[in-house]
Order: sequence, then C-alpha cells, then structure tokens
Amino acid sequence: MKSCRVFVGPALGWFCLTFGGAVAEGATEFSDGITTISLPSDIATEAASDLIFDNGFDGQENGDTSCATATVLGGGTTYTADTIAAPNWMSSFGPLLSPSNDVVYTFVAGPVVEGSITPTASNYAFAMYLIPSCAEPGSEPQPIGASATVGRGIDLVASGVTSGNTYYLAITGVAAGGAGANGTVNFTTPFSFAIPPKF
Repeated sequence: MKSCRVFVGPALGWFCLTFGGAVAEGATEFSDGITTISLPSDIATEAASDLIFDNGFDGQENGDTSCATATVLGGGTTYTADTIAAPNWMSSFGPLLSPSNDVVYTFVAGPVVEGSITPTASNYAFAMYLIPSCAEPGSEPQPIGASATVGRGIDLVASGVTSGNTYYLAITGVAAGGAGANGTVNFTTPFSFAIPPKF
C-alpha cells in the first residue's frame, strides 16, 4: 500500500488519494479557499463503486460465530445472514433446541424504541431469535422475540426491548430441520438502533 504525504503551502496543495489499488496524485492551486480536484474517470468510477458496494459501508455483513465478536447492527439497514459455513455453537435457546449452524448479531436499543427486525427473504427454514444476553458456546437464554416467517418481524416494543440495553439477534435453523437447516436469510433493521457510524 502506498503511503501519501500532504504538503500545503500558501498557494499550492499536494494531494494523494487511494481507492482500492488505484492511486491518484497531483497538485492543485488554492483560490479564495476553494479547491477543485479532478480525478481520472477510472479512479472516480472505482471510488463510487467502493462507496456503493463495499460491505463495511452498506451493512451487508454476515453475523459472527462468537458472542464477543457479534456483528454490530446498524439501524435502517438490510443484512444477509449466512449459516452454511458457520459452526453449530449455540445448542439451545431456553427450551428450544438448535441442532443447526448459528450466526449472531448485536445492537444497542436507541432512545426511542420502535420498529421491527423483519426477515425479507430466505432459502431455508430459518429461525431468528432476539435474546437479552449471549453465552458461548452452549445454551442461550430464552428468546424475548422470535420469527421463522418471511415478512413477519420481531416487534421491539412487544419484545420488551429497553432503551440503552444491549441485545443479540441469533440466526439459525428451525429445530425440525435438524443439522441440515442452513442457508441464507435477508432481514431489515428499524432506525431505532443506537449505533455509532463505522469509519
């Protein structure tokens, strides 16, 4: 990775921008405090596609396989959970057995609790559990909210979610599906999550 130094004088600035593997460098003049920098079209296009499609930017991240490293959910975002390559590390949710693979997310309830976590598409018989804490590995607490149906969300208010508290969202398969109930599920989050922006 190429490092860049920036030198700014009274009338001249040097810039160095890196987008993926492309680097653009050049000098530009300052005029009345306003600077215009033109990038070659291939670099500008790559920069735009990075902003639109980068997983860290648009939230299309898979859940993690540990409570300590659970993927942090942002508000008003669509996620894709994929349990195919995950281990079966959560054995049960209260009395509900979990024989299939598991991934987990986490979030902090914002100052105004409202909305639902809603599954929008899936290619397998999934189960989505909202739990108030997370233990690893093994038995998890009984869910305060759950869904196993596309279009039927987990209502945060009805689940008793409290502002400022941390919660976990586990994605797994329905117990009846056995160890083979694995796949992908897309879901959306409400805007009421208090998550700082990622940079």
